[in-house]
Amino acid sequence: QGLKSGFESCWHPHFGTDTISAEEPTVLSLWNSRKTADFLKQGIVKLSQIEQDDLKFDGDMTSPLTGLARQWLQIEKVKNHDSSVYLDKAGLAEQLAKFNYPLHFIDFETSTAALPFFKGMVPYETIAFQFSQHTLHENGTVEHKTQFLGVTPGSFPNFDFVRALKQALTSDEGTIFCYSKHENTVLTHILLQLERSGEQDKAGLIDFIKTITKSSKDIVPGWQGKRVMVDMLELVKGYYYDPVTGGSNSIKDVLPAMLARCTMLQSIYSLPVYGTVTMPS
Repeated sequence: QGLKSGFESCWHPHFGTDTISAEEPTVLSLWNSRKTADFLKQGIVKLSQIEQDDLKFDGDMTSPLTGLARQWLQIEKVKNHDSSVYLDKAGLAEQLAKFNYPLHFIDFETSTAALPFFKGMVPYETIAFQFSQHTLHENGTVEHKTQFLGVTPGSFPNFDFVRALKQALTSDEGTIFCYSKHENTVLTHILLQLERSGEQDKAGLIDFIKTITKSSKDIVPGWQGKRVMVDMLELVKGYYYDPVTGGSNSIKDVLPAMLARCTMLQSIYSLPVYGTVTMPS
């Protein structure tokens, strides 16, 4: 419409091409790539210009997808103008069979401020002030089961946060889910805070955290809980890819893509069901 493209004005002089456009995927969009700078030095600008040899990918598309296989899947769909979803139904079904109902989905809200809120804390030390827990029952019923919100002025919330989480998740042995490593990282951080604390119930809280988390490599001795949280991000990376996401695995891209594809989900969530008998809150 007579307007200029900042993207094209930036890229054309540097790469000497008039064919690149903001609508065409570039090497910048390749998921988890450590070779982007090398591609650009070689004059490889478009995602469709990358070949298997450039990735050093042997073509193995076994289940679950490796990082290289997922990269090649993204490239191949661009090359073939293929907008269809990749879904490894057999591999995903094998994972689903391991889960115990009811399924618990948790999400944390945290703060890592430069200026510590409380005496004895260091800059950017984690404060966990809110969580929500949704439960999916085997009959398909979903409910907003529990939540925690620390709003008492001057009160350090982390230990009450874990106490509330323990109460919410220990009434059954259902599988617990998160998306990405944030929840695991936060709980591990609170565990270390508990070890330095004088809380009377810290031993029980630490034991609870260890049952649902996996320690990072820098913690010795390490642990992996018998009920360790399932990271749905890893399920996405291993068994699912939608070209609409442009290579992103962020829940902010994956969830809208799934909703746009799935008529079953649309039939439920296009209606005002949240906070009703259908989906209690």
